[in-house]
Amino acid sequence: MDKIAFQPFQSSHMIGGFQGRVTDVPVPGMGGGVREYAFALERALGAGGRAWTGLLGNRPIASGGLVPIFAHSMEAWVVVYDVLGFRSHRLSFHRRVRAEIAEAMAHGVHRIQSFVIDSPQADQHKAWLVSLGFSSEGVCNRFGPNGEDYWRYAKWHPR
Repeated sequence: MDKIAFQPFQSSHMIGGFQGRVTDVPVPGMGGGVREYAFALERALGAGGRAWTGLLGNRPIASGGLVPIFAHSMEAWVVVYDVLGFRSHRLSFHRRVRAEIAEAMAHGVHRIQSFVIDSPQADQHKAWLVSLGFSSEGVCNRFGPNGEDYWRYAKWHPR
């Protein structure tokens, strides 16, 4: 099995990861397609965020990152482009995410939060966040741009 390689996130990873599938489909809440979303993420990351992409060869499998919200708070995000590739490398990706979160918290981040849309896969996603040390803060009713419910999870330093 090929080894996954991690590189700093670039908008081209997301655009290439979705190539031929949904690059022009509107992303909820963004008012544009994947291209616009990828460029918006890149701009947000320029304000002190960190992000990476897992690649098999030149093929993006998944990207993830931490976007600043306030001075010491960040929002975690993950986008999977290739489900089969991700599943076969999920442990490597999990370790990378765990290390990035630990590094951010070691350098002054007090809180990291993430949202999970209420979907058939939500239980898997929520369980993964718990395995990373996040705790549920409950449901955000009608939080999504189309009225979808989301679950908020967070990890923080004790006072």
